[in-house]
Formats: sequence, C-alpha cells, structure tokens
Amino acid sequence: MYENFEQIDGTHPWREVSEEGYEDYPVQYRAGGRVVYFNYDLAKEMELISKSHLRKMNAKLEKAILKAFSLQILNEHDWIHKEDIKKDYLKDRLYMATRYLQLQHENKQGKTSGDGRSIWNGYIKAKHLTFDVSSCGTGTTILSPGAQEADQYLKTGDESFGYAS
Repeated sequence: MYENFEQIDGTHPWREVSEEGYEDYPVQYRAGGRVVYFNYDLAKEMELISKSHLRKMNAKLEKAILKAFSLQILNEHDWIHKEDIKKDYLKDRLYMATRYLQLQHENKQGKTSGDGRSIWNGYIKAKHLTFDVSSCGTGTTILSPGAQEADQYLKTGDESFGYAS
C-alpha cells in the first residue's frame, strides 16, 4: 500500500551528472520518531499515497514515512570517534549532501559549501512530474559553514561554530 515510499532510498540522478558535486554520507535510521504533520495533497501528487487515501494517519503510513525520513547522517566526526553508530540501523546505501556556492564561505568556487545540515533522500518519478526529495536537520556535513569556520570535523549538534548542527 505504501511501497512508493521505498523509492526514497538515497538514489538520485545528480550522482551521474557531477561526481564532484556532492559528498557521500552513510545514514542510520533514528528510532522513536513520530509524524506530527503530513501533507496529504502533496503525497497524492507525488503518488506516494492513493488519490482516495483518507486524510488520516495510520500506523502503516507513519512507519513508511519514518523509514524514509527519520534519518541521521554519520559524519566524519562520528567515524573518527566511533560515536552513536548503530550498525543495525545503517541504511544499505550512501546519501548525498550537494555542493553549491554560499558566499559566506571563504572558498568562492563552491568546493567547500553546500548542504551543511541536509541530505538528498532521493527522487520520485510520478506520472507527470519528477520530485527531488531532501531533508534538513539530518546532521552536520563537512559543507556546513560551521565546519569550514572550525576547520575541523564537527559533531552533530555542536553549536560552537554558527549553525553547524
């Protein structure tokens, strides 16, 4: 019933366009989440749920949403310090944080800036449209302004250097 959510798995055609246009990150599922808001109209347009689906959350729908979106990246700091890595919750593919120019970064070529706290969950190809799917607040990437200011890998949630978390 909610199998289209399984398309949201970290794959994205951008990987084939620009090998240097992103940083890869392993991700793990974050248990214990709850869905507090869901845009039923958008989900219908994306063909994630049927057009006749009631505007009511149920346990199976919530589970599908959380499986696709309740994620945290494992960044460079996590791997060096072996912190908070739950191998049972690791997803089987890498997710990407894209590079793009942010003028507050010292490098003005976009090599060190981009999705500082976001990942691309993937994309959905519906009947008439293709949707890019991303999530904010999934953990600090090396592309965050805080990581660049600190000139070191930062632990997710570290607020010492701007909006690094």
